[in-house]
Amino acid sequence: MGLGTKKRWRIPRRSKSKSKAKKESDDDDAFPTSSESSDEDPSVLEEKALPASMSDVEDSDSDDDLYLDNDIDKSLDKIADLPKPPPTIPASDFGDPGNNVKGTNSNTKNDENHDIHIIVHSKQQSDHNLYNIVRSNQQRDIIDDDDFSDSDSDDEEFSNYEEDMERHRQETRSSPFMSDVLHKIEEESHDDIDRRNSEDSKGQSNEEQSKSPNNDNTDEAGPPQNPKQADKTAKKQKHKTAKKRVYKDRAGNPLILPSHRELSKELCKIVATDHYSGAEFLRALERLAEWAHTQDTNLLKHFLTYGGVVKVVDFLREQIEDPRCEGEFLMECIHKACDVICNVCFVGKFGINEDIAVVNATVVVKYEGIETLLMASNEYNEANKDHPLALKAAEGVWNAIMNVYCNAETAMTKKLSMLVLDAGLQMLARIGSVDHPVAAETIANVFNTFYRITYHGYVTNEEFQKLDILTHCLDVFKRDVTSSDGDEELLEEAISFFYGCHEKTLFGKSSDYERVLPLCVMGLREFAYDNANIREWATKLLDGACSNIQKKETIMMAEGAIEALAPLLTAKDVDTAEKDEVRKLIRKIIAA
Repeated sequence: MGLGTKKRWRIPRRSKSKSKAKKESDDDDAFPTSSESSDEDPSVLEEKALPASMSDVEDSDSDDDLYLDNDIDKSLDKIADLPKPPPTIPASDFGDPGNNVKGTNSNTKNDENHDIHIIVHSKQQSDHNLYNIVRSNQQRDIIDDDDFSDSDSDDEEFSNYEEDMERHRQETRSSPFMSDVLHKIEEESHDDIDRRNSEDSKGQSNEEQSKSPNNDNTDEAGPPQNPKQADKTAKKQKHKTAKKRVYKDRAGNPLILPSHRELSKELCKIVATDHYSGAEFLRALERLAEWAHTQDTNLLKHFLTYGGVVKVVDFLREQIEDPRCEGEFLMECIHKACDVICNVCFVGKFGINEDIAVVNATVVVKYEGIETLLMASNEYNEANKDHPLALKAAEGVWNAIMNVYCNAETAMTKKLSMLVLDAGLQMLARIGSVDHPVAAETIANVFNTFYRITYHGYVTNEEFQKLDILTHCLDVFKRDVTSSDGDEELLEEAISFFYGCHEKTLFGKSSDYERVLPLCVMGLREFAYDNANIREWATKLLDGACSNIQKKETIMMAEGAIEALAPLLTAKDVDTAEKDEVRKLIRKIIAA
């Protein structure tokens, strides 16, 4: 109510040089680590795989030519040491219902069945192993059997790999049946890649993932997809180039927020005051206030981590207790320090920093921050009450107290609350006669703090009457002022406080209601349309006054409110429930 209601990063490992990292990655891909392929010489693999593959083929020249011409399929069977599929495969097992044609010759059947076997086999194997097999096969195709040697050119191998994979895709898509099967497999692979990418983006860098082997989950890992990698790179670049929120200071100039180290350095200036001049730690306080005013969550987290609010409270007490610190310089220190406390104890827009504000406000209470702020309030009482710097200091003090009360309600005690109440009454007596908008803001902050104290039951009816709180509060409206700036805010906080007193039954006699009745009428006449809070609280307080006042002559004073209340019955922006309350109140006033 009122004014007061104002990840660990995972550090990436240092990567090696670009060329070295690329070479190691390519070497891992070129030589598989599986026990089936890495420990044997390629010539031995050929001797083992060739008899097995040729023994299952029919004695047909056309079939021999078919298998000899298909270099990629032959190499796959050699390296994987798998037997050739049987000459015929039942059409009912793998045939496409839409494209199965009976009566085709055996060569065509063998060709299609062999391709089917490759597709099914490639789906069962891990995509990473398929990548390694094709890489080994393309090296063997480039080099003759008699001159077999390793190639050291990474760029040439990668280029040959792309050409080989493209030729393999074109051949496997030659028949409608295989095209349909391959399309389904690719869809599943793409789904796996998308799922893996979404998991990696939560904490793992793309560079670390490319170096780690994916042989454990062969069913889920997808083949290397250059288009997908390009998409990931584009997303990463887009994320890097995304515009950051630009903050501005109170003068409208661009404001650059500090890093956590820069924030720590600024806090040091208000801790080690012996090593810095007065102008330096005043400038440090001003920067801290400007940064905290942005309500940037990361900044406030850093401020909380470094114990910033405790450092500010300690600085403020040190300056107040220092006999050398006096006059305008002391008022400047109080104003800037309280400005920092106020901003870090504010919940932010839509309550985005509520948790941080609660912690900071609780820390202020636990480390004698309230007592320090009350000492600062007393400094205004001893200074020139009309001085602009003194007025700013007083407004900052009670703005900070108000925000602390709003967010550290569980840490407050009755003892502290009574100290605050007594200091607030002194402030009203001192600043109540000052004709200045800042003075009106300060009084509004005091009323808001009083509402918090009464709402939590820290003041009893006897204490309320003994301290004569109502009289001190109403005397504020007797001041002779020429400026109306801040009157609406002041009236809103005052009526809110008086309504809280009515709810807590602190008005012990009818005379108390008689004294607040004119204030309710004035609030309804001036701000019934423009301020919904004043309209609601003044209406309820006026209703309570009419129910507790015994003199009919006094109730007649409320007739002046009928002028403001009657038009609300036909207003479009007033809901039905509120119209019913207004209608009942008008009837009660008239019936009196």
